[in-house]
Amino acid sequence: MAGNNSTVRRSIAYLLWDETKALTKEEILSRLITGGWGLITEPTGNSLGSLLAKNPQVKRGENQRVFCGDGRFRSVPTFLLNRELIQEYEDILLTLPINALRKSERELASICRGCGRTRVKPTGSETCLICLRS
Repeated sequence: MAGNNSTVRRSIAYLLWDETKALTKEEILSRLITGGWGLITEPTGNSLGSLLAKNPQVKRGENQRVFCGDGRFRSVPTFLLNRELIQEYEDILLTLPINALRKSERELASICRGCGRTRVKPTGSETCLICLRS
């Protein structure tokens, strides 16, 4: 799974860009698998949950009640794109971490003066988009 994390991280942001409602982890997982995102292996629910929790592009939404197979309901969190941070489609690239960038995109990345992370910065700026909008 380690070599596949960068593809999954990219895919999550682009997948959530097209969604108007918050999705559960299971819904995101099924759309990643069936959506043709070029994943080498299928991520597990635990690894996907870890990537969602650590991603600044993703914001946790309201909890949703889901029916279980044994007749009970359980409450699961939903996730949506952080629209305060990502306002345009091009902003997704500017908020990706260095390990989720492609080789050609890594050449455009440099160290942010605000947070010290390596990201692709907006043109003419010395800080990354995350530092500018937070």
